Amino acid sequence: LYRKARIIQTFVRGCIIRRWFCQWRGDTIELIIICQSCCRRYIAQKKWKAQCRVEFTAAVMIQSQFRKIIALRIVECMRRQHAATKVQSTWRGWYARYLRIKLTFDRYATTIQSCTRRCLAKVLYSCLFKEKASASLILQRCWRGFSSRQYMHKLLFDRSIEQRKTQVCLLEAEEQYWSEVHAKLETRLCLPKLRSDKVALTNKVNQIHDRVIEDERNHAEMTRERE
Repeated sequence: LYRKARIIQTFVRGCIIRRWFCQWRGDTIELIIICQSCCRRYIAQKKWKAQCRVEFTAAVMIQSQFRKIIALRIVECMRRQHAATKVQSTWRGWYARYLRIKLTFDRYATTIQSCTRRCLAKVLYSCLFKEKASASLILQRCWRGFSSRQYMHKLLFDRSIEQRKTQVCLLEAEEQYWSEVHAKLETRLCLPKLRSDKVALTNKVNQIHDRVIEDERNHAEMTRERE
């Protein structure tokens, strides 16, 4: 049992030592890595600072050259602006003189155009007045002719009505006369000849009566048309 306990103890001690060695080795490697990283960082910072010095010097030189170029360009632009200002002032003076002359000519042209338009308006007004006067005269003549024709038709219509009335009165008087003659002949004579005359007179009276009726009908139609 003692021997077995010694073997177990040695085995446990070996495991503990190996475990400690592994942990120590891991810590050592980690420390080595940290030291290497610090060295690399220091070297990189040194290189970066040297490169920054070079780049800063180059940047300063580039900036100085760029400022020099910008200053030269600004001087050139100022010269050009001064020249452009002179050119613009000369151009504005010439253009102002041109506008003054143009305005003078425009004023003259406007005066001429207004006079021409006034003359044309007067001519057109006189032409329109003459046309309207002639048209009004023609309309008046047409209206007078129409009214005179209407009055003439009215007079003719009234005259025809009077003539028809006169004819009707004459026919009525003639009818009355022949009726009286017929009555007297009937009362006085009864001969065949008188009978034949009676028949003829009766036919004539009937014709006169028909004519009177037709004239009255025509008169009524003419009166209706007139209305």
